Amino acid sequence: MSIFDEEKLKLVSGNSNELSILSYDVNSIQRYIFQSSNIKAIMGSSKMIDEFDKEIQNMKEFYVVTAVGGTGMIIASSDREVEVKEMIKDKFYKMVPGGEITISSVRFKRDELINGIKNGKNYKIPADIAGIKFENMDGKNSYSDIFKIISSEMQRQKSLNNPKTPLFEDVQRCELCGVMPASSIYHFADGDLYICSACELKIQKGKEKIREEGYAEELADISLSEMDKNWIGFIKVDINNLGNLYSKIKTSKEFEQKSGEIEDIIQSSINKVVNVFNLKNKYLVPIHGGDDLFMMVPASKVVDIFKTLSSSLSSLSKMGLSFSAGLGISNVKMPIKFIFESAEALISSAKKCAYASDNNENFVAFKVISSNSIDPVTEDVLYEDEKTKNIYKLGFGMSLSQFFNDLAFVEKLRNQKLIPFLQKTYSCVKDRYEVAGLNVNYFFARSEMKRVIEDPIQYFNKFALTERSEADGKKVYESKIPYLLELSRLWG
Repeated sequence: MSIFDEEKLKLVSGNSNELSILSYDVNSIQRYIFQSSNIKAIMGSSKMIDEFDKEIQNMKEFYVVTAVGGTGMIIASSDREVEVKEMIKDKFYKMVPGGEITISSVRFKRDELINGIKNGKNYKIPADIAGIKFENMDGKNSYSDIFKIISSEMQRQKSLNNPKTPLFEDVQRCELCGVMPASSIYHFADGDLYICSACELKIQKGKEKIREEGYAEELADISLSEMDKNWIGFIKVDINNLGNLYSKIKTSKEFEQKSGEIEDIIQSSINKVVNVFNLKNKYLVPIHGGDDLFMMVPASKVVDIFKTLSSSLSSLSKMGLSFSAGLGISNVKMPIKFIFESAEALISSAKKCAYASDNNENFVAFKVISSNSIDPVTEDVLYEDEKTKNIYKLGFGMSLSQFFNDLAFVEKLRNQKLIPFLQKTYSCVKDRYEVAGLNVNYFFARSEMKRVIEDPIQYFNKFALTERSEADGKKVYESKIPYLLELSRLWG
């Protein structure tokens, strides 16, 4: 069984026995997409990268293995290596102005791309790439051997090629991206701005993408209820365990098949929530490529949408995969870049749980973004009470099942009009552990909490203050009450 398509290899190699695998990767792709806070410019940046990938896919004279999400792999005869690099660069800088790209190449014998690498000593590579560990190269893990080599070279090229933001002296910079020199005045609904030609093209492409995909034109359009006038929901999803999956792949055809299956599952999941919740013109997907997804949806429906989305994504488990998610609501006035970076931090929290778990579970971290700051929300927001040193937890990772259980608990409290008891508990946990326990028990007995949870001790230990021991034996107390109060804000 040939690793790469043997007929395609013959077509591109001609009489040569040496082939070159060229890889490209758009540098800091997310930073490029969110360079501006203008929705149309953001969507246009995403569209330009998509169109560049499609242009690479149409390079029929070469063997294009993959080109999606700003990354690609092309095989050509070694004597055309420089020519192909220049073609990729030329297309990229014309189609993605203001962006940067890294291109790497590794030469192989044609037989190695058909039957596998029998002698790994010919290639200098580290022990693992991007967290993916490989067995010795003996042809058994054929495609993953080659993947490791080209990934290593890409990392090396990126370390050498460190493009810096261009500096333009004595010129007015673009008022959207703040990087390129401004070239023209653009008329926006809320006033005129002096912008660069790259941002002008981004806006044009963004308008096209919004129209083609049925996205919202403005954040204010992402609204289904009164709550949505002030809040916006966000969902970011990232696939776990991809390294394990890719390290077992034997052929490029299998790689294309697996990648296609993942893409289909994510796309069908998006389509499902759009149809079920009638989201046409009321949502945005600024990032969707490979294993990455970032959605902005009405805040009033973000949890229901997430439930449907996660249920649909659960079919990833058939491939031995799971996912991590960053979920929350944000003040609608926050810059989209800030919301995205906060979602990224929540993903990191969820992934820490995934890495620590022996089970193929899905994980999530939740946060309400209600005020601006210099930096986005950091993962695992822990802050100590100055007096008691009790720790209040926000934005921490947990299994999906735990999150939905907590959500159901808060919904019961809301239905029984018992959210004020959470607020009362919050004031109690600011005291020492023993005192807090007595006070919570006292208020529990005087409340209607037994309608929701019968045992006050269970409530206190599970939510109010949970005792744990650190490595040095010191006892610390963590409270999930601030997190439960944030969950209660999902209902306005």
